[in-house]
Amino acid sequence: MRVFRFSAVKLSAIWLAVAVFFSAENVLVGAARHRPFNWQWDVYHELVYALSWAVFSSVILAAGRRRPLGSGSLRSTIAPHLMLMAVLAPAQILTTYTAHYAGLVLLGQQPPGTLWTFLAGLEGGIVWGTLTGFLYYWLILGIQAAFVYQRMYREQRVAAAELEGRLSEARLEALRLQVHPHFLFNTLNAISAFVEADPERARRMIARLGELLRRTLNGGAAAELPLSQELDQLAPYLEIQRIRFGDRLSIEIEVPDGAGDALIPTFMLQPLVENAVEHGVSRKQNGAVVRLRGARQGERLRLEVTDNGPGPGPADRGDGIGLANTRARLAGLYGAAGRFELSGSPEGTVVMIELPFRTAN
Repeated sequence: MRVFRFSAVKLSAIWLAVAVFFSAENVLVGAARHRPFNWQWDVYHELVYALSWAVFSSVILAAGRRRPLGSGSLRSTIAPHLMLMAVLAPAQILTTYTAHYAGLVLLGQQPPGTLWTFLAGLEGGIVWGTLTGFLYYWLILGIQAAFVYQRMYREQRVAAAELEGRLSEARLEALRLQVHPHFLFNTLNAISAFVEADPERARRMIARLGELLRRTLNGGAAAELPLSQELDQLAPYLEIQRIRFGDRLSIEIEVPDGAGDALIPTFMLQPLVENAVEHGVSRKQNGAVVRLRGARQGERLRLEVTDNGPGPGPADRGDGIGLANTRARLAGLYGAAGRFELSGSPEGTVVMIELPFRTAN
């Protein structure tokens, strides 16, 4: 269990504040009762009493660090404190009265008689001080425990938040990595169709695939990248598809100035374009078009990937790895601030994404 330490300066300041409070109370109550001001018992004694407790508090706090409340059984924790309390409380009040007497001697105002006779005349005060010491003992332990558990609570909240953040990052990274083997398998499968029929085209596609893998691996593990950088990483994949489909495919990219600085999830565009190619372009014999648009709309970034294919069929509801993965990543990164829509029409399919417009600066 973590412990909380009060420095000697803090303890002295706290008990001096207590002395000021009770001194003021004595003076005000005495004035209200028309009792003459007695500096020795109204002020001086309160100061000595508080300074004595400042010393004995350090002993109590040390015992609290050694055996914190709530850290063990009743026998191993409470019993030792009860024994220490029984010794410390009378020792504190006797020390207070002894220091009181010694201070008056130093000030040249020694009370009549010896120290023993002085203490003998304060039997009631010693009993009162001992019983009050019992209360102060547990009050000091309780305050120490309150500080300890408050700090532990804060530390646990911070640790829980850090753990949740790491788990969230791990989930997002797992989702991001899930897409890589999926797109690699699909791309290799597309290339294999040309290995024997058109080796030159296959070699060109393999070269672009190598460049795509290099850019992807060198892109690091950042959760987000600027849209312009994401488009640069996407370029080899788009070239692979141009080589694959030739004149059958036209790819259009529209990103106005300023929108390219917006941060988007890393490797998010590739599965969207791949979905448009596999479920749109591949089903259209000629004049296939894939459009990728990005634009800022106030404090939002809107992205659209469209194709003019025959539209999604009954089985193409967006539950595939690429689109499902995109939905999950948007939810993980932006929560309710992220929006994903898949819609179809006679003209084709539209995937629309909206997310907060943020930049790296």
